[in-house]
Amino acid sequence: MEIHIPTLLYGAQSSILTTYMFRKGRPLRAIGIFTIFNIIWLALIQWVCSSGYGGVGWFLLFLPIIFVFALLIYVGRMLMRSFRPQLDTKAAMRAKVAADVAEAAEAAEAAEAPAVAVADKLNAESTPIVDVSEDKTGGGPL
Repeated sequence: MEIHIPTLLYGAQSSILTTYMFRKGRPLRAIGIFTIFNIIWLALIQWVCSSGYGGVGWFLLFLPIIFVFALLIYVGRMLMRSFRPQLDTKAAMRAKVAADVAEAAEAAEAAEAPAVAVADKLNAESTPIVDVSEDKTGGGPL
C-alpha cells in the first residue's frame, strides 16, 4: 500500500501538534479525542488519494487550516462589531471637545476685542503708557 504525500504531511503535522499538546499539559481526554480525530482524518485523506482523487486529498489536507482562518475572521468581525459603539462614542467625544475648544477660542477673541479697542482709545487720548512688564534695570520681569 502506497502512502500519499498529503497523508504524510498531515500525519507529521498532527503528530507535532499532539506532542505539543502533551508537553503543554493538556488533559489526556482532549489529547485522546484529538488523536482519534487525526487518525480518522488521515484514513480519509489516504482513502481519497488511493481512489485517484489526489486534488481532493490536498484540499482535505488544507481544509482544517482554511477552517481555522475562516473562524478567526468570523470571531474578529464579531469583536469589531462589539467594539464599534465604543469607538463611535470616543469619536463623538473627540468631536465635542474640539467644538468646545473652538467655541472657547471664539469667546476669548470676542472678549479681547473690546479690551483692545479700549486700550487703543486710552493710548490715543492720554500720555504714553509706560511698559511695566519688565524691569528696566535688567532684573527680569516683575
